[in-house]
Amino acid sequence: MTSPAWTRRLGWPRLAAYGCLLLFWSVALWKLDQYPPVNDDEPCILLPGYSLFTHGVFGSPVFAGFSGMDRLYFQAPPLMSVLQGGAAVVLGLGIWQMRYLPVVLGTLTIALCFNLGRRWLGAPVGALAAALLVFWRWTPAGAEGQGSGVVLVDIARIARYDILTAPLGLAALTLFLAGGRRGQTAQARRRSDFLAGLLVGLAGLAHYYGLFWAGIFGVLLLASGVVRSERPRALLGRGLWLAGGLALVWLPWLLLVVMNWPLFQGQNLIYRGHFALLHPGFYLRSVQLEGQRYFPGGLAGPAAWSLAGAWLLLLGVPVAAVWLARQSLRRRDDRLAWLWAPAMLFPILFALLVQQKAYGYLASFVAILALLVAYAGWKLLAARGDVGRALGGLGLALIVWQGSLGTVGMLRNAAKLDAPGPFLARLPLAAPEAGLILGPVKYAFPFIGVRDFRTIQLIYLLGLVHAKQSSAPDSFDEGLNLLKPRYILLDEVMWHSLTETDLPGSAARNATFWTYLRQHGGELQTELRDNYGQTVRVYRLDP
Repeated sequence: MTSPAWTRRLGWPRLAAYGCLLLFWSVALWKLDQYPPVNDDEPCILLPGYSLFTHGVFGSPVFAGFSGMDRLYFQAPPLMSVLQGGAAVVLGLGIWQMRYLPVVLGTLTIALCFNLGRRWLGAPVGALAAALLVFWRWTPAGAEGQGSGVVLVDIARIARYDILTAPLGLAALTLFLAGGRRGQTAQARRRSDFLAGLLVGLAGLAHYYGLFWAGIFGVLLLASGVVRSERPRALLGRGLWLAGGLALVWLPWLLLVVMNWPLFQGQNLIYRGHFALLHPGFYLRSVQLEGQRYFPGGLAGPAAWSLAGAWLLLLGVPVAAVWLARQSLRRRDDRLAWLWAPAMLFPILFALLVQQKAYGYLASFVAILALLVAYAGWKLLAARGDVGRALGGLGLALIVWQGSLGTVGMLRNAAKLDAPGPFLARLPLAAPEAGLILGPVKYAFPFIGVRDFRTIQLIYLLGLVHAKQSSAPDSFDEGLNLLKPRYILLDEVMWHSLTETDLPGSAARNATFWTYLRQHGGELQTELRDNYGQTVRVYRLDP
């Protein structure tokens, strides 16, 4: 029995890639507003963009009173916020709507990964890389909030800026490679390089670490000069066109930062210890902690060591990168350099320079790792004949099976939870009187545009500024006295934080909070249960 003509025309790699896209889309959208629990970063990123489209001001109303953040938001790069703000105007303001754009970006990442692999490494490699993005699970499901353990699935279900760097970086690399293709006219090469630089600039405005692509492209140009013996003048010209595209995007943002430097500096006060780049100990400590980025739940226990994806990451990626580097130099083939260079440089740069070991930052280069492993695996195992192909098929089947188990477990957990809508609708009823409401940012949606709701983080931020200006110890006094809240909402995380006494300085700082509540007639108005079954305490204070 022969296969239908349309399947023969498309070929199995393209059909497999389409299947991966459809599966990812279905999985990523399932119960999107119910799992994982909303973290404060998500609405913090969305609200400045939403304010831009609704009020013409790129600022966050929930941070009003702190270093001009309600007028001009500098605590994160602007691109994801602007895109999400536009999406919220079209789709509405809500958790599912907020997370829809990241799912679209995750789907686009798989499509671009397949296209890049198909064009430069062969359609089977592109299809295998797409499959890895959907099934490659290297952490136990549920570890530190990672619902499935599959990197792209988990990151695409959270409305942060990390996921935006992935398609922008892949698109930039595709254009960069097109610019270096032999036989290109000078005009076509300049256009490709300029657009690649522009996309790198956009990746940096999505997440500052997206600018790592600029350094990687510089390395690739040098590699091209060594392998192809291209003239330095031609390489310099390519570099200038790349820089021109990047500058076109970044100069307006840099100008805005320079013109509002006091606001930028004040808003990023809390990150002052994150980039001690002049101290050697910074790099040593950063490298020592890097494992936390890849394995948030740690590697202890059989749950982690039994995952084929973990072994593929720990052993397969470095072996494949070294093998490809040797092949590239031996064959004098710079087509392979574009694959191993970012696969080696991205992890090194993140390990050295990024001390915040956020799992979501892996979005910047997980597709490159998938392409690297897919290409090396396809070439090495195919060279071993039938036995190699059988072993490769078994390994891939194990990864697909374990990834599927993690994803199914996540979907089951999501199905057990209630939708957040009814709980969010009850929140304004628990704080009926006019006045300032302080609470976690994840509770902001029902109050936006209706009530004066601000993040409870303000009491810490304002106290931090006061402590720096007066050389006094950190406390909540200054923030509370400036804000004069009418209601304070405490979820269980904030409740435990404000009753903590073991951490250095926590007892004295927290005592000022509860003293303020007593002095202002603070009383527990009501207790609610959110859609995760967690207690939310609502305190009412006298004006």
